[in-house]
Amino acid sequence: MNWFRAKNIILLLMIALNIFLLTYIIAYANSWGVSNETIQTAEKILSGRGINLECEIPTYCSDTQRLKYGKSENKKSFTYDVHIDAKEKAIRKFLNSKGIVNSSYILDGTSNNQNGSIVFNFIQKYKGFLVFDSYIKVTLTNKDQVFLELSRKQINGFSVDKTGDIAAAYQILLGNFDGSRQVTITDIDIGYKDTDIQERDNIEYMEQPPVWRIKIKGLDEPAYFRTSDGKEIK
Repeated sequence: MNWFRAKNIILLLMIALNIFLLTYIIAYANSWGVSNETIQTAEKILSGRGINLECEIPTYCSDTQRLKYGKSENKKSFTYDVHIDAKEKAIRKFLNSKGIVNSSYILDGTSNNQNGSIVFNFIQKYKGFLVFDSYIKVTLTNKDQVFLELSRKQINGFSVDKTGDIAAAYQILLGNFDGSRQVTITDIDIGYKDTDIQERDNIEYMEQPPVWRIKIKGLDEPAYFRTSDGKEIK
């Protein structure tokens, strides 16, 4: 084999490798995230509409598995006459003392009520995703009382099949916040919420696709949006 032919073969191999790498990078980007340019454009449009962002717009847009919700749901509330320091570590210690397992729950936020009480919200995190309707709400009063509200869902794992393409967070924002009212968005997360209210006596589990949760300053409850069509869940 002469040197000229060898160089041509090496050149063709290098071109083929570059094409493969470029294809892989594009596929990877489309599967796992939105470009920075797209996010920046969306931020400018939202700003022009009077929508203020106090958080980053997530770039996640991968096809995602559905979460299997089982039949059982555990909702309870308790009141305790005890003083607890308004710190996460102290609250977790108290929950453990009451036999409430909270290792899979993360602190989702705190708030102060007008009556002086402080609320700590914990949400379950299941294999990297938040389960919005599986939570522990702890309210500390200024009268040395603790109110607990528990909502625990039965989780049966993920579906085998994925949902396919989902609406990215920037698409949710552009499609639902048109500037008709000026709001400040403080947090955007993807997770799961059991949105099906039908009876499940004869159903082993119900598969739910992921949803986007958007917190708005001044509102007690966040807004939830379907990833399938981007519409708000009422």
